[in-house]
Amino acid sequence: MPLVDHPLESELESVKTYFAFEVPDQLAFGQNGRLYVSLAIANQISLLDVDGNELQRFSNDVTSPIPLDSPAGIAFDNTSKSLLIANHGLFTGNNFAVLKSQVGQTGAELANPVVP
Repeated sequence: MPLVDHPLESELESVKTYFAFEVPDQLAFGQNGRLYVSLAIANQISLLDVDGNELQRFSNDVTSPIPLDSPAGIAFDNTSKSLLIANHGLFTGNNFAVLKSQVGQTGAELANPVVP
C-alpha cells in the first residue's frame, strides 16, 4: 500500500473491512508495504499484503504465560525485525505487557508531521 504524504480524496479507498466484533485497533506498515493490524477483541494480529488482502492472522497459545489478550498498540523494533505489541490483558486478567513477535522485517519510515 503506497504511503503518500498528502493524498487527494480521490486517491483514498477502503482496502479491508473487519467485523465490528474484531475491533481493529492500531496498525503498522512494514518496509515491504505489508500492513499489520491489531484486532483487540479477536486477540489476533492481522497481516495484509500490499493490495489489502489478508495473508494471515496470528496469536499465541492461550496457555502461554502471557497470552495475546486485547492487543492494541503495535510498533516495529527495527533492530530485531520484530513487532512490539501492547497487550492489555482484558480477558485473562494478566497484567498489561508488551509482547515481541519476530516478523522478519523492519517498519516503514514514519512521516514526521509539522506541528505548529
